[in-house]
Amino acid sequence: MNTKDHEYYRQRFNEIQQAGGGFKLSFNPYALLCGVFWYFHHRLYFKGGIYLAIAFFTLGLPWVFTGFAGNYDLYLKYVKGKDLW
Repeated sequence: MNTKDHEYYRQRFNEIQQAGGGFKLSFNPYALLCGVFWYFHHRLYFKGGIYLAIAFFTLGLPWVFTGFAGNYDLYLKYVKGKDLW
């Protein structure tokens, strides 16, 4: 990630932290546009694989969800050290 990306995610992680560290909807346009491939790019392979399998059977439904849950999933990985929920 470049410096601009670090600042973006630092702000999102602070918002989640201030909300108590639980799930908080936070829109991420890149996660929405790229869907599960955004997860693979950020090394969230297992979650990306799960969303990809669900998308296969539901005609892409998780694509919308990833746009709103991507920041929180990244927060779980980098701040809490969890790859899954």
